[in-house]
Amino acid sequence: MLMYDIVIIGAGTAGMSAAIYGVRSGKKVLLLEEKNYGGQIVNTPEVENYPGIIKTSGFEFATNLFNQAKSLGAEIKYEKAVEIKNNGVLKEVITNKETYETKAIIIATGAKNRSLKLDKEKELIGSGVSYCATCDGMFFRGRDVAVVGGGNTALEDAMFLSNYCKKVYIIHRRNKLRGEEKIAKAKQYKHMTFYEAAEVAKKAEVAEMWLTHFSPSLVHAEDYMPQVREIFPNAFLGKDGKSVELMFEDEKN
Repeated sequence: MLMYDIVIIGAGTAGMSAAIYGVRSGKKVLLLEEKNYGGQIVNTPEVENYPGIIKTSGFEFATNLFNQAKSLGAEIKYEKAVEIKNNGVLKEVITNKETYETKAIIIATGAKNRSLKLDKEKELIGSGVSYCATCDGMFFRGRDVAVVGGGNTALEDAMFLSNYCKKVYIIHRRNKLRGEEKIAKAKQYKHMTFYEAAEVAKKAEVAEMWLTHFSPSLVHAEDYMPQVREIFPNAFLGKDGKSVELMFEDEKN
């Protein structure tokens, strides 16, 4: 029976990262993967939100992780883990080909996207179809988007996207949203997008509009101002500590 310090099940980004840290700690590491390395990130055409990397593809990112883990000494085998046995200090990982003994097991099997099984859905991934609002929201800034689903995750994603997108539609198969408390909370705090605020300012015929107290997830809020000013030209971003002297009509005369 082959013996390892660490057996990692799953060669996605988490599994390969664990393998890198394991071998750099002087451990004998085995990385098991049933199909292909990389996990979900392989299907991402562009990655722009990883610190230190301006832009890369998901496949290139995963390949670099794989090569790094392998070059450092991690052993990688394409086998399906079917059973785990806890024998106290030592454990066993049984695959469809072999049995391995190890001191520690890391399960990093990841998750799968829930496809809608629509025509051309697969071929449009990265060109309008996305499964991660947090990852890809910036790619859709200033556009109309739709979120499919009615649970908490769908509503949270819709509210997150409202920071970036011109309009967000929620498409749900039932006549009631399962995560309605999220919408109620958003209404309670009177949240709206920059574009909705611009429409309100336009209809109210105000002299100026200052946008404040917006989500901290808007790292580059100024990127949205050109489209905001298309709706209401006299719009400005507020900042912490900024003060503005307001002049009213009766004070000007």
